[in-house]
Amino acid sequence: MKYISLLFILCGLALPLSLQARDKGDEIVVAQVYSDKQALTVGDSCLVTFVLQSAYPILKAVSNDELEDQKHATFHRLPTQRRVSRTLSPRGITYTLVWARYFVAPSTDGEIEIPKCEFKVELPNPDREGKKRTVQVKIKSNKLSIRVNPKPQPTTRDLMRRGKQLM
Repeated sequence: MKYISLLFILCGLALPLSLQARDKGDEIVVAQVYSDKQALTVGDSCLVTFVLQSAYPILKAVSNDELEDQKHATFHRLPTQRRVSRTLSPRGITYTLVWARYFVAPSTDGEIEIPKCEFKVELPNPDREGKKRTVQVKIKSNKLSIRVNPKPQPTTRDLMRRGKQLM
């Protein structure tokens, strides 16, 4: 009986502490941009993904920002099913929404800049105070740059394998 009462006391103390740590250290919602490759070679391509993450369920998200082709890179938007997934981590439950995925193909060497995108996200009210059941939050994603290296010159061995004639 002592162990059961001790367990209830520990659970009662741990729950408020974990909720305070969750609210104190984390932002309510975060927008991130990820690339599957940090550096490309001319002729390569990569996948760029916009992801929204929150400690609270994501009810609605809106963004009018679209990636437009740059002078040395093209962006092709891939179809994405916008479903909120829930993941259990050591810090608690995280709700994740994959907003958009882009296929990026550079045409010349240099740097590809992915600009910040602005999102309006609707979440349940975390404070539970007042009559508002939901809260709207405006956030911006991080800025991402992808380095594009020039295509390496073919070696003599490569040219001989292709059957090209050398001087």
